[in-house]
Amino acid sequence: MSMQPLDTPKAILLATDLSARSDRAFDRALQLAEHWQAKLVLLVVLSAESSFSKPNHFSQGDDDDEEATAEELVADRVRAELPETDVKIEVHVEASAHIGQTALRVAEEYGCGLIITGIARSDALQRVSLGSTVVWLSRHSTIPTLVVQRRPRGHYRHVGLATDLSEPAAKAAVVAAKWFGDAHTRVLLHGYDVSLSELTGDEQAREAALADAQQQARQELTQWRDESLPKLFAPHWQPRAELSNPVRLLRQASIDTELDLAVIASHGRNRLMDALIGSVAKRLLETSITDTLIVRA
Repeated sequence: MSMQPLDTPKAILLATDLSARSDRAFDRALQLAEHWQAKLVLLVVLSAESSFSKPNHFSQGDDDDEEATAEELVADRVRAELPETDVKIEVHVEASAHIGQTALRVAEEYGCGLIITGIARSDALQRVSLGSTVVWLSRHSTIPTLVVQRRPRGHYRHVGLATDLSEPAAKAAVVAAKWFGDAHTRVLLHGYDVSLSELTGDEQAREAALADAQQQARQELTQWRDESLPKLFAPHWQPRAELSNPVRLLRQASIDTELDLAVIASHGRNRLMDALIGSVAKRLLETSITDTLIVRA
């Protein structure tokens, strides 16, 4: 059953370094802005080491003419390369030493409900990798952050949410259900562990203990879904509980169920889930998994 997006952002901020890899993030931001009929704010942060941050030596005209600033030069370049679209796009360029703090402040100023970024870098513009921005935003941003890895091929069709059965995870599930209600599948991923004391005895006893743990974990996940999520959204989330840590389960699900969007809450009820943020952010820097939406309670 397809659902239309609910309570979607009226404005989206894309933090971009204008590199070739960041085109993926731009394409996704444009697709979501079109789908949600939202305004798109393009943010380019210039670092102090950037050649664009140095005085302009390319202006023409009288010596008395006021030279264009570095920010104006980059903004003009970005506007000139924008594709034809019905989406309202605003370009914001400024120099700053901290991309994450700037992205969050600008997003709040424009009333953005979503921040989108990638992990590519461009030495021509800045020497600070956007990867560090992802880590900072995952820990500090009160606005959901979408990290784009893959080239967009239409709407998100398969969405997976890593849950530790906490209230922050429930909030993330509601956000994902509202924004991506037209996804074909939505899966709740719950990784559980089994103590060594439960695995004592012969092979038959161990298998029975593992089967009991699997059944109990699935029941707990299903109960959490039905009690924590609104009745409008709960039935659309398929429970999947496995003996695994959340990082490994999220990665495996990205492969075997072809997830094109993973959703995680930035705080959980235990240290294992809290560690997921740092681990996922690190994986995002090292290897392409899937697009990841981070929702902070």
